[in-house]
Amino acid sequence: MIKKISVLLIAALFVFAFAKTTVYAASDIEGPSVVHKEANQVFTIGDLLSMYEMDVFIDTDGYTGYGNVPGEYIVKLVQGRITKDVKIIVVEDWGNLEESNDVLYVSDYKDIYVSNKRALSLYEIIYYIYGTTGYVVTDYQFRYEEILDEYHYSFVDGVIPEGNYEFRFKLTYYSGEQATYSVVIHCVELRELPGMVLEPPKTAIENIMSALPWLLGAFALIYLFTHRKKKSGFSS
Repeated sequence: MIKKISVLLIAALFVFAFAKTTVYAASDIEGPSVVHKEANQVFTIGDLLSMYEMDVFIDTDGYTGYGNVPGEYIVKLVQGRITKDVKIIVVEDWGNLEESNDVLYVSDYKDIYVSNKRALSLYEIIYYIYGTTGYVVTDYQFRYEEILDEYHYSFVDGVIPEGNYEFRFKLTYYSGEQATYSVVIHCVELRELPGMVLEPPKTAIENIMSALPWLLGAFALIYLFTHRKKKSGFSS
């Protein structure tokens, strides 16, 4: 009898553990939790939702309207009864990264979405992009070791086919620490945004500042003409 009860208890524990695991696995919306984007890059709520399943919707949006203002913003997603807070971090820039508009955004600190016509160098990836997101510590000297690079070896005449490319590497710091990194670089064809860029009219102060060099030049010429020495002549 005791043996039978023990077997039933063990079976019940297995059922409980399985149920708990199943609930936990379904307690989160599949997709990135953090997105980094540059202040001068367009990133919309539609771009965010494109990284999730079709039945994921916006519950609250604390980001729209601040995409060009550096800071951290929260967008709450909902999928059925499940919700998820996604943090969007707007950075001032990616350091000295040239053609930075070719980098669309970075998800979960590491997965880069970039134009398929822009070949990011190893230095740009590690120091400018991962150094900004905090995925890699770049304050100390380290040695780089390649494990898998599907990205750089897939370029032909400066263009890489659209798709997802694995990139794995190891860093050994002079402090003795080692770390292995595994990322995905998503290469997409950039499409030109429709419409034209319209800028707001200049303020009175901006008009004065833009005219200041001309005013200074005019004052300088007037000063030179009014203070130049008269040529000496011969008197009769």
